[in-house]
Amino acid sequence: MRRWRRRCKTSPPKRQPSRGNQKMNELNSNAPRKRVLKRRLVILSLVLLAVVGLVVWLTGGFNHEPLHKGKPISYWVDRACTYDGTGEDGTDATERCREVKTIGPTAVPYLVARLRTSNWWGSKWLWLRARLPAGIQQSFSDTRSADEIRYGAARTLSLFGADAKPAVPDLARLLPRIPHPVIDALAAIGPGAREALPVLHATLTNQDVSLRVEVATALWHIGRETNLVLRIGTNALVPGTSDGAAMNASYLLSLLRSAAAPAVPFALNVLRDTNRSPDTRANAASVLGAARVSSPEIRAALLDGTRVEQPEILRSNCAMALWRLDSEFAPFATRVVLEHSIALKRQFPQSEQDFTAWLETRDLDPNESIPTLKRLLESDSSDMRKEAGSALERIEAKSKEGTNQ
Repeated sequence: MRRWRRRCKTSPPKRQPSRGNQKMNELNSNAPRKRVLKRRLVILSLVLLAVVGLVVWLTGGFNHEPLHKGKPISYWVDRACTYDGTGEDGTDATERCREVKTIGPTAVPYLVARLRTSNWWGSKWLWLRARLPAGIQQSFSDTRSADEIRYGAARTLSLFGADAKPAVPDLARLLPRIPHPVIDALAAIGPGAREALPVLHATLTNQDVSLRVEVATALWHIGRETNLVLRIGTNALVPGTSDGAAMNASYLLSLLRSAAAPAVPFALNVLRDTNRSPDTRANAASVLGAARVSSPEIRAALLDGTRVEQPEILRSNCAMALWRLDSEFAPFATRVVLEHSIALKRQFPQSEQDFTAWLETRDLDPNESIPTLKRLLESDSSDMRKEAGSALERIEAKSKEGTNQ
């Protein structure tokens, strides 16, 4: 007989994984951890590279620039590329610009590069800094905007005159966004900035009187656009315009010399207007002298401006305007101009006043002042004797230069 056996349902025996499979499972379980570690190492490496690159860039390691006073030109240029005012080191922006000017034309390409400054890196840095801990954020100084850098570069280029001609295309591209320093720089470049004339004309659509006078000044220095300059300058002398606009317009009109004759009635009103500043009235007097338009009314107004109680700048400009109208005023004007020079030296001891340059910019012949200067060598005032002697020396030196040429 076959014996019946009850079969019990049993689960199949568990198969033990092989040693190779055990190792594979261990590797798979560790894989995410290794990926995270690897990613962190990559990020850390990139951060270190960025820091090293920044340090090398700041120290000028990527290029071998010419040095000025032991430091790369970029160092001095970057110091100058700020807005007006005093920097963290206590130096004035004008001082920093003048320091770059002493480098010479070699600095121009570096300034042009600053005109092309982009906002891209600055915005990225601000985004990154905002995500750093507060304590770390405070350790970084505020980043200058691209507009601030461009502003400072244009202002510095205005000191280079015609040497800044390579900057004309980049300066023109900044109009009308950054008008004032750009217009000044183009005016200083002069005829070499003709490429910028179309954009300057387009800027005249702005109805701001002061800005229009600035543009007109540039148009005069670049293209000698007499009629347009005369119209804009004269409109700035009407009652109600700002004192600054009238001051700059008067100076501009004085450059036109006899072509400024149509503006004489307006300049005469500005000279008589005691609500205007002494500087503005003085510039208006220069317009009267430059235009060579004489009348009893004009002479009376100029003589009134030379009274002792009037500000020195007004007295001096009125006296020189009278001299331009009639050489008989040369002795009187010579003394008044020297008195102004003495007053300036007392106020600004470090300033250098050039008597002959003052006269020559107004088409006056310094030789006409020689008899008066010789008499003033016997003056009771030591300051007057000193100034008269200095003026005679300058006239003699100029005369020798002309003879040698």
